[in-house]
Amino acid sequence: MTPTLIEQVRQFVALIAGWFEEDDSDETTLRYSTREHGSVYDEEPGQEDVRQARRIGRTAELRFPGLRVTVETVDEWTHLNLHLPTKTKQ
Repeated sequence: MTPTLIEQVRQFVALIAGWFEEDDSDETTLRYSTREHGSVYDEEPGQEDVRQARRIGRTAELRFPGLRVTVETVDEWTHLNLHLPTKTKQ
């Protein structure tokens, strides 16, 4: 049986995500986060975390056309959101 798009994206990201962990995903969005290189004391995200999130996002966008990527930071956390393409009604 062929994996669904979300399963394909999840498997692909698992190969390149490094220290990012999947967090609170649903059927339309895969969410990953980390604070591996963030400063809890200063409440600042780690630049290496932000760079890695952008690398993962760019690579996933190339592999899966139509995927929309957002990278957000909150305090020491870096969040990577992969929004799957939605089907339009015709």
